[in-house]
Amino acid sequence: MAVRLSARLVVTNPLPTAFCHGATLLPLPSGDLLGAWFGGTAEGRPDSSIYVARLRAGAAAWDPPVEAAPHGGHPCGNPVLFLGAPGVVWLAYFRVWGEWCTGGKPCARVSLDEGRTWGPEMVLLDRPGVLTKNKPLRVGAELLLPVYDEVAWRVGIARLEIARHTDRWVFDDLAIGAASGIAMIQGTLVEAKPGRLLMLMRTKVGRIWRVESADGGRTWQGLRPTPLPNPNAGIDMARLPDGRLWLAYNATDRGRDPMDWTLRYPLCLAESADGGDTWRDLLTLEHGPGEFSYPAVVPDAAGRVHVAYTSRRTAIVHVVLDPTASEKKSAPAHEPGRRPRDEARPTKPSSTGGPGSVDSSSASPPFSVATFTGGRWQEHSTPPATWQPRAGAGSRRPPTASAPPP
Repeated sequence: MAVRLSARLVVTNPLPTAFCHGATLLPLPSGDLLGAWFGGTAEGRPDSSIYVARLRAGAAAWDPPVEAAPHGGHPCGNPVLFLGAPGVVWLAYFRVWGEWCTGGKPCARVSLDEGRTWGPEMVLLDRPGVLTKNKPLRVGAELLLPVYDEVAWRVGIARLEIARHTDRWVFDDLAIGAASGIAMIQGTLVEAKPGRLLMLMRTKVGRIWRVESADGGRTWQGLRPTPLPNPNAGIDMARLPDGRLWLAYNATDRGRDPMDWTLRYPLCLAESADGGDTWRDLLTLEHGPGEFSYPAVVPDAAGRVHVAYTSRRTAIVHVVLDPTASEKKSAPAHEPGRRPRDEARPTKPSSTGGPGSVDSSSASPPFSVATFTGGRWQEHSTPPATWQPRAGAGSRRPPTASAPPP
């Protein structure tokens, strides 16, 4: 049985700016789902703000977005939504004073009403180049937020106590990767096994790299490449309640240096049942061509998994998956330097092209697809062509050497 797609929506409904990027999702205790992204005229331009939208529990479409962090002439990027102390919702992001990204500093606002209103902006660390991308992990009474240094291309952790509400964040030295000589940023963090943290990271060398911690992220060991390709683009990972890990990533190493956003495809979902030691592909979310990137992956209290991602910088797409239906057989791995066999299949354009529309062309059942098109919510028995799972068998196993891959 294939992974079951239960909904595919457009978060940017409508898109209030010329471009959008960097999605984040947060299931709320009320059953609502919050989403956020940054948008403006173009990435790095001074008019880039943070926007937040809400999918109300039981609703068929996302509410129109609101501007939660206005640019004020200093552009913002990479929002991250998460829960803190009881009743507190955090919106972390970076704001730039100077050059895009390298002049950014980590900032945040908090909400006490599930994201309907936001407090004043806080600068979490007065150090240019320290940025956010992925959601934090709760370890005991602390949140561990992955952060990174865009100047040195190194990764680290910021900690927040959440037993009570506080705005005091403690940043480490952001030194993960320093000894390797490999440029890496944008870690995604899970507790892969009891007492063992796993972080995967974006790099410029064509592979996702990994590192582990056995002491709650205070020290890190085992820095090495994985067999998973990476085109110098964002990734995200989540642990399911049954212990499986799901990773959304671009399964290609093309377009990484010099960076070419238009080559960030296909966008795939992989699964590990052994704490990240091996991976198998579950399905291709988007075949391309064009940029489908910067995924955010989060489970909700009902056991569903939500994935949001950039669609050609003109929409944020949100899909809902049923993890209980993932098939037992492994899907094929693609060898380093080779494109997966389904990568060249183009995404079929929407028949309507509207901001709430999605492709509903046929593919193999069993599937249930819901689309919001022309102002109406419709159920379909066949999913978009881009949602065909890969066939065959195979798995990804890590290389034994610690040296960077060719």
